[in-house]
Amino acid sequence: MSGPRPGTRGLSLFETLRWLAIAVVCGALAWSLIGTSGGPEVGAPAPPIEVDTLSGTPFSLADQKGRVVVLDFWATWCPPCIKSLPALERLHARYAGSPDVLIASVNTDAMPDRAQALQKWMDRRKFTFPVLLETRSKVLSNAYRVQSIPTMVVIGRSGVVHDVHVGLPANDIDGIEAHVEKRIAEALAEGG
Repeated sequence: MSGPRPGTRGLSLFETLRWLAIAVVCGALAWSLIGTSGGPEVGAPAPPIEVDTLSGTPFSLADQKGRVVVLDFWATWCPPCIKSLPALERLHARYAGSPDVLIASVNTDAMPDRAQALQKWMDRRKFTFPVLLETRSKVLSNAYRVQSIPTMVVIGRSGVVHDVHVGLPANDIDGIEAHVEKRIAEALAEGG
């Protein structure tokens, strides 16, 4: 005989799914805080990028030669990713229009009507940083060896990968911003 024992109550489907969702979120948070391997090899040429942006314009990494480029791989369902986005927005505001630094993100969501849904999501949070749209076949994530998110890649002026960080580099917005700012300064100091 199967089922709950007399006098006990089994978990409903909703309760089971809720606990499963909590476990997944906790696992994702722990995974991002401790970091993992992944990302492109530091010192190697950055893999080429040619994708559309959320605003509908094409983006090519080759067109950014001479600038330090910060790419943050993220998704709307990822709590650690969402925690890092305000720092990315601050950095974007600081470097907006800079001929030396570009702050951008790579959204990896695979939802229906992604561009429209993502634009609403960004607007609600008042995020204005550029968003590169990952392809359905995950071309960028595969080329950049992104195994978990968030993953941040800093590319130097010469197109070489300067730094890769998997997970959150700090537990607060100020700490995340300071970490990225330091990597940008290092990449700028390297020059060509």
